[in-house]
Amino acid sequence: MTRKFIITAALLTMLIFSDCFSQPERNSPNREPGNFVFDYFAQPSYTPDSVEITIFYKIAFQALLFNQQSTGFSTNYQLEATFRDANGIIRRRANVFDTIIVNTFDETKAINNYKFGFINQRLPLSTYFVQIQLLDFRNQVLHRSNFQFSKDKPGNVKYLPIFTYNSKEKEYVSQVANGISFAVPNFSIYLPVILSNRSEKIRYEITKIDEKEAINWGDFSPISDEIEPASNIYLSFELTDAGVAISKNNSDANNPFFALIDKPNTFVPGSYNLILKYGDRLDTFNFRVVWENIPKSLRDPQYMLRVMEYILTDDEIQLFRSFKRSQLPEKLFDYWKRLDPTPNTPYNEAMNEYFARVDYSSVAFRTPAQNDGALTDRGMIYILFGPPDDIRRFHQNNKLREQWTYRRLIKEYTFEQVSTGNFRLIQIKE
Repeated sequence: MTRKFIITAALLTMLIFSDCFSQPERNSPNREPGNFVFDYFAQPSYTPDSVEITIFYKIAFQALLFNQQSTGFSTNYQLEATFRDANGIIRRRANVFDTIIVNTFDETKAINNYKFGFINQRLPLSTYFVQIQLLDFRNQVLHRSNFQFSKDKPGNVKYLPIFTYNSKEKEYVSQVANGISFAVPNFSIYLPVILSNRSEKIRYEITKIDEKEAINWGDFSPISDEIEPASNIYLSFELTDAGVAISKNNSDANNPFFALIDKPNTFVPGSYNLILKYGDRLDTFNFRVVWENIPKSLRDPQYMLRVMEYILTDDEIQLFRSFKRSQLPEKLFDYWKRLDPTPNTPYNEAMNEYFARVDYSSVAFRTPAQNDGALTDRGMIYILFGPPDDIRRFHQNNKLREQWTYRRLIKEYTFEQVSTGNFRLIQIKE
């Protein structure tokens, strides 16, 4: 079976079988998710001279220690929020005690399993220093975060924006600390504003910050426009299995909001400025677009090219090798655009899936002779076609063999262990 045939079959598979982008969870120690994400949002309350402060949290299962029970695995955690005034005096404490129960050990380590939640407090309008502590069932501190809500004088309250996205007819808080997930197809921004003239429009601009040391994932065209402020809005929150859902309710308080609603996500990973101009005010807010659980293999351009040789032609390999290291990420990103199942957004599910498989293979198929399992024959087949439906091991001619069956592809791959401990691909059946 020629290399060209394998490449062609792999590309066709990635394009035709949409389930390639919804594989079962894989526990890969090469992935580096944000284990603890804490953020906050403040808005004027229904009652005069008060503020609603909501703290959102997102805790990765894999960062917690689970105990095995007779019917599965469980763990307990505690969240403590302390609100201090400008003099350091504690004005409020809020606690959350919760238990997480799962059926299998794999669920405790799955990279996309999180516990979502929020703490909401109504306080007199003032300056607050907020500290969040996460403790495990042994009462050991796992994480601390600090926020500051500032109120200097009437008309000079420093509110911060909240970012959301729509999914399956619901709107959710984007629980990426101070920002937006690269993977979501749309976004909204809500921000309470102080307007001296309720009829004036708000001019906004979103620009990307130049980060010289960061990987360039592509271009971003600045966004700018002028919009009417939204009035009579009060944001409420509800905990669901998918995250913290948001509802926009009518408020008699007539608090104006900057509301940029349901816009297409055209961002690439990086840092951005949101600039608002209204009246005599000019406010600038920094936020980030984060590629959550970005495959580790995407962080080294030369390694990216090395593991892409499974799907590149010889001419393409030579072309990419001619580029400078700084040019490679953007050039490789452009290559993947033709395989993107959602070409209207910068996030490329096919690219993410391919390199997630690289990360998994790198660890799962390593041997004493080859420390990087992604560069083995088993790693190559896994990267190209994903997890097999069935794996069978047996001995033949005094040699250990491993047979992978892909029912949806009607293919069978047989590997044989050689003296180095590696498994070499020796047969492909259709």
